[in-house]
Amino acid sequence: PVADETVAADWIYYAPGSVILIEDLGVRIVTDKGGRIKKNRVDMFMSDCPAAKRFGIKRKNVDLLNPVLDVE
Repeated sequence: PVADETVAADWIYYAPGSVILIEDLGVRIVTDKGGRIKKNRVDMFMSDCPAAKRFGIKRKNVDLLNPVLDVE
């Protein structure tokens, strides 16, 4: 994971590799899934624990810029 670039998401909602735009925060890439990340929530990777605690939990609009389709 890379700070300010990658996020974890529920892969049912955002497939790995999907590019999303988070309101006021910019573009991020879905690279991970968190066991406790469910539905339309995302978990942003932060540079360190104090930065994550300062940021806290926020509600932001998310736009899916390039959906990755699961092709089998």
